[in-house]
Amino acid sequence: MPKDLIDLVREMWERSGDDGEIPSYKVAASRYFKLAHDVYDHVRWHKTLLDFAVAADKGGLESILDRDRIWDFDEMERLCLKTKKKIRILCHGLLEVEDLNLTAYPTSVQELIWLYTSMQVQFAHRCVIDFLDDTVSGAALLDACGWSQDEVEARWAGSDMVIGRSLITNSTSHEVPLIDRIAVTNNKMYVKRGPHLSTMERILYDLTRLKSKNSYRNIIFHKCIEWHFGGMKFDHPMWEYAEQSIFNHDPLKNEFLASAAKETSIPFMKKLIENLSTTDFLSALPAIFRGLSAKHDLEVIDLDDIIEHAMGVITLTEQILTRLLGVSTLKTGIASLKAVTGESLEQLQRLTCSWFLSDWFVFDYNLLDKEFKTLVRAILYQVVLSLPVLEDWNQTILLLIDQQNSLLSVCRQSNFHGRRPYPTCCFTINLATAFQIILHWITFDTMNPRSNDNSYEPRLPEGATPSLRVMASYGRNQMVYAHTSWLEYAKEDGDKISESLLRSLLTGTRIEWEPIFDKQERREVGSNKRELFDYLVAKFGDCQGIPAHPWTWWCIADVSGQKETEDEASPQPLMELLYEIWDS
Repeated sequence: MPKDLIDLVREMWERSGDDGEIPSYKVAASRYFKLAHDVYDHVRWHKTLLDFAVAADKGGLESILDRDRIWDFDEMERLCLKTKKKIRILCHGLLEVEDLNLTAYPTSVQELIWLYTSMQVQFAHRCVIDFLDDTVSGAALLDACGWSQDEVEARWAGSDMVIGRSLITNSTSHEVPLIDRIAVTNNKMYVKRGPHLSTMERILYDLTRLKSKNSYRNIIFHKCIEWHFGGMKFDHPMWEYAEQSIFNHDPLKNEFLASAAKETSIPFMKKLIENLSTTDFLSALPAIFRGLSAKHDLEVIDLDDIIEHAMGVITLTEQILTRLLGVSTLKTGIASLKAVTGESLEQLQRLTCSWFLSDWFVFDYNLLDKEFKTLVRAILYQVVLSLPVLEDWNQTILLLIDQQNSLLSVCRQSNFHGRRPYPTCCFTINLATAFQIILHWITFDTMNPRSNDNSYEPRLPEGATPSLRVMASYGRNQMVYAHTSWLEYAKEDGDKISESLLRSLLTGTRIEWEPIFDKQERREVGSNKRELFDYLVAKFGDCQGIPAHPWTWWCIADVSGQKETEDEASPQPLMELLYEIWDS
């Protein structure tokens, strides 16, 4: 930046004259400069007047996150007006607060929050940042408040929690719109929405990946746990619909476990799974796998993130199956071992295996190194041990595929939600098919040609046969989104196409799309994604694992009339375990 511009900024600051040398004046100005400066290195979306008003509290983090502090309309309005005035007086035009042309003044907390989160706080010019970074007087101004970057980051996290809490506390209850849900057989309700990142999840994501801890991070972690298990909501988690948890048993514990599996680091989750008591471990599995599913289906395009998550899922699945198989070898007390939701140990083993096979056989294992492919091979061997009954291998999975360059590209059930591409074809396979596909992906990199010991080689049990049945696909020449149409196959045509698709899946060969799109003797079952979803749910809603695994992320809620238990198990043991893991 030209020196004359930086000199101009220095001159603007020095216009404060003697006031700028008064310690209290300089410290007060420094708080706002520090928050504005460090936000560009941390989280860029923190730039609003309300964020600054909460984060700049001179009482510190403990004051910001005091459970007894009231953040009502009057307090938030007073704080924002005071902050706006201070920034303009203390910062001498170097920081600017955007003004809005109001047509009506807010009358509720929600409207007030909307107003003050619409007022951006930003540097007047890039050269102000250069002044703070590159000059002695600028550095002195930035450091006058005594805040480290760690404290600034913690203050931003605290601000998120406070603002979210205010919105929740002062909001009115609302129902999920009818268009967003569909009741099906077996008392299940499918909440059709995409996964999102909650405030607590984003904070946990950041904290559990830090290489070092400090007092500020400790406060944020402890307050997150304290607020959540104390019932002090500070955002709308994705595990709720119509103000109710999708977990009928121990909702606070299970919502936390699902969010932890979705966003915390692999080492953190490994320690948590390892240290849960046997009963708590069994009861935690549905929530843990829901969380892992939600993370996988977020619309993330960063390949490194996708690979990192895949390695996490593989690591945790192997750990969970190892512990489940270890528990099953005990000679006493096995019959009484159940999850709080009623699943037996054997049922949990089967559900874990079917979750991995149905949710992860579509992953491109070529992206992984040999270490993780070998770990997948170990999981497949554990799956064989966990599914001794032949009929388990015939459990059905619903799949969606896309046409991309005439190659097979398998979509996921999330295609029904958000802005995902429309599926080209819908079909079902059994677990035996999924097993063979994964084994095909990882075999050549993990086999030891010098080994003569085949006792640990994963293979389908005798009698387990891969199968596939095509259900519906686009009609010919109707690939334009505005004119989509899915057609159901007649049995004879469906048999031929199913055989061809199964062969392509098992061998990785090209798909012949021409017969798939042929409209001859086919019946229309849907003209949009919602109608296609309704068709599939009506056809498969009473089948186990169809149209999605019971532990899927997209919230298959039980509406059988069973409500959350009044006498929820105390969360204190889990809270103490979380603190212990964090402190270690």
